[in-house]
Amino acid sequence: MNTKLVAALAVFCFIAIMVVPTVQTDAVTDTGYQSQLDANGQKVYQDVSDRFDSELNGTAPQNTLQIAVSLTDPELFSTEEEATAYATDIVNSALAALYYTKAESVWLWNLPITAVDVTVTCNSVEMSTPNNESGSYFMPVSVMFSLSVPDDMADDPSTVDANELYNRITELREARIEVTGSVSEKVKAIADRLHSVSIVDNPVAEDAPEGEEPAVTDVGNAYDALVTGSSSTEGLAAAFTYLCQYNGVEAYTVRGTIVTSDNPEDNSTECWNVVRNDDEAGTWYAVDVSMYDGDDRSPLMAGASTAVNLSGRGFSAIHVVDLDLVSENSLSPIQISATGFDWPDDRTFMEKYGTQVFAVILIAIIVAVLVYALRTGNV
Repeated sequence: MNTKLVAALAVFCFIAIMVVPTVQTDAVTDTGYQSQLDANGQKVYQDVSDRFDSELNGTAPQNTLQIAVSLTDPELFSTEEEATAYATDIVNSALAALYYTKAESVWLWNLPITAVDVTVTCNSVEMSTPNNESGSYFMPVSVMFSLSVPDDMADDPSTVDANELYNRITELREARIEVTGSVSEKVKAIADRLHSVSIVDNPVAEDAPEGEEPAVTDVGNAYDALVTGSSSTEGLAAAFTYLCQYNGVEAYTVRGTIVTSDNPEDNSTECWNVVRNDDEAGTWYAVDVSMYDGDDRSPLMAGASTAVNLSGRGFSAIHVVDLDLVSENSLSPIQISATGFDWPDDRTFMEKYGTQVFAVILIAIIVAVLVYALRTGNV
């Protein structure tokens, strides 16, 4: 009978070790922000992106860029106000898409707190209906606007040949790291790099009208996170996007509200990320490096239902997306998977099963003592 007991214990131990639960992901795919823009929005996006690349790769980037874009896809409106509103919206949407996509674009770093003044040129078009009734319509044909770098990144006109902006762009590029492996391995390595960044609140104005929240005066950016090592979540998320794209991983920044309480005053506007996996479905997951403690990987490649803090609430219940910046835009959230990435368990054998092994050893000792007592008549 003792042999049968030991055999039963061995079988129990084997089952406890071998049975490991599996989680299946429910993949939901979507596209990036640029593809959400219409033809004219795409034109604005591409022209601005090309100008940024030219400045970033040159040796004397300018503090302020004057941008003019011709709109080549005709859109007719009944009033000039409607035409102007349309053109302004496509500019705001294109710039927001760039802000969330190209983290190195220093001329957009103030976009969450500084509105862009857009000048729209419209042409009046006379058209006749099939009933020979003529009418005037308005078609936006071009937009103009200027974009400036934050004050602490700009060239100082009082210095000679210092080229501060160029030097800071160079510092940002030198802070990049190269990582290898699958998308999940790269995400983990980049999160480990950013885990050391000190997360701070954006500074606000000292004076505010009575009953109003103080205005934010500066916003964190990728330079703050990667070079100075201290940033708000805007900079942390931008740095994650920047390092992911540098290492061939499709990732974007996301903005919205972190809901920690039923009281809206306790909630805050923050940034996090989405990343596309390299699986067959191209599954999108969410990443919040600010919630990553260096050990628990639940905030890395999370799904909508993934519990990421002690409340046990799902990622999307805590992170409510709102992509509007200081100006509204027409961008839509990238839809993430319902469930999170199934991270491989890379703990050691004893880390995984130490408790079970200890329990089996303890039971074996107790059984051995009982058997010995029975045989010696000491029971």
